[in-house]
Amino acid sequence: MSDGLADHNRLNLRTLAMASCVPVLIMLIAMYFKPLWRDEIFTLYHGDSGKPLNYLADRRWGHAVHPPAYHYLLWLWDHIAAHPFIHKCLSLIFLALAGLTLYKITEPDDRRSLFVFMLICLGSWWVIYFATEIRPYILNFSLASVLTLLAPRLLDDRPEKRPSIKIWALWIGAGTLLSLTHYFAGLWFAALGLVIGLTWLGRQNYGRFVLMGIISVLCIAPLLAWQNYSVPRMDPAAFGSTMTGGEKFFMAANQFLRGLIVKTFGSNPLFTFLGFGGLILALRGQNKAHRVLLMAAALTVILGFTIHMVWVDMIKERAFIVIMPGILYIMADYTARREHRFMRYLPWAAALMPLLFLGEYFKNKEQLGALHAKIASYGNACDDAPILIYYRPSKPAEFYDYATDFILDAKMKPVDLRNAEKAPVTSCPVKAAGFLLPKMDQPMLSEANGFLTGLGLGPDKVVPIYFGKGRNVLWVENGS
Repeated sequence: MSDGLADHNRLNLRTLAMASCVPVLIMLIAMYFKPLWRDEIFTLYHGDSGKPLNYLADRRWGHAVHPPAYHYLLWLWDHIAAHPFIHKCLSLIFLALAGLTLYKITEPDDRRSLFVFMLICLGSWWVIYFATEIRPYILNFSLASVLTLLAPRLLDDRPEKRPSIKIWALWIGAGTLLSLTHYFAGLWFAALGLVIGLTWLGRQNYGRFVLMGIISVLCIAPLLAWQNYSVPRMDPAAFGSTMTGGEKFFMAANQFLRGLIVKTFGSNPLFTFLGFGGLILALRGQNKAHRVLLMAAALTVILGFTIHMVWVDMIKERAFIVIMPGILYIMADYTARREHRFMRYLPWAAALMPLLFLGEYFKNKEQLGALHAKIASYGNACDDAPILIYYRPSKPAEFYDYATDFILDAKMKPVDLRNAEKAPVTSCPVKAAGFLLPKMDQPMLSEANGFLTGLGLGPDKVVPIYFGKGRNVLWVENGS
């Protein structure tokens, strides 16, 4: 029977498409209203169009914990407009370009599976959450999705289905760009290339095996070159750890399992129920292309944990975003081809499940709006007034200068608390502030209070008001 008519045991794509309007609407609203937080301000710092590219590459990108591809794209985009919503719209462009590319590279017989995959992705936590932030993860997800659907094309051994030059060019371009966006993404691309190459070796096609090896090395080479340039410039505190081996393992396992179980499977439990059989079949090797994707994902996790345990802390929940398109596609392909009486309820689940994650999609980590409102409550007294700033003693120091100017938005004039010889004379009750600190970090807060006391602004004169669980603090006059 034709899709959308009487066959209720097959998924109705039209109904699923209409239901997907709900998560898209939630995503757009959250993109506009969700406040920025520290990592996003850090990203804007790296994509600052007010600085020339050579300055950014030397003074900022070389110290960053991520490769520079997204920073460069954001730098270009930042020339268009400075509003945070416009910055976030860059993610929509990535999603649209990925969707168009996926449609073009998918065979007509497989497009039903593609549509299920894309519609499910629109309701996924990985897409909605990271579309609400100015960070590189939607670019990661988009490029990983393209590589996920390119993999079966590279594995097809039918003579008439040999991958064209365009397919290889797309693989090289997407893989190189993905690798230069995130180190963990480069690890996944290398793992995927290795598994595809070993598959051809198992088929005794030595030419394809060698070709995949050469291409993989060439694609990863720019990342390795950047790593060689950047890592010596990084602050060791950015990726170091004082945890024991056991603590590191359980922290990484918690991050991985939370990303897989809560954020991937939990985004739509009914879809997980209907599509989980695809993962089982892939594990058994009944679908060769799916097995390759699953093996590459597993290899990425193993390599990531190994590097995390013996070299550098690299595992965060968000790092695993690159393997999630492969997992979702395996389940989507299985769901698109099967029949089940629960299929009629899948659109309902697609529409309703994002509502359960609204707290995540609208999270206000820094509470900068409340901080601004507090300053504004004193009226004109604080306009252009000097304010002592306790700068977080972390690298790079230039970022905290940038972040302070960004947060104050020219409403007040920052004065470095460490170097101040006396407290500025001002009628504004807000005497000092600290921005983007660790949550209720007592050593830093004690240090700041010590500096203030030395300037005659002890606990009898000013009191702290905390915002965002102590990430930001204002010291205001007692009784004001």
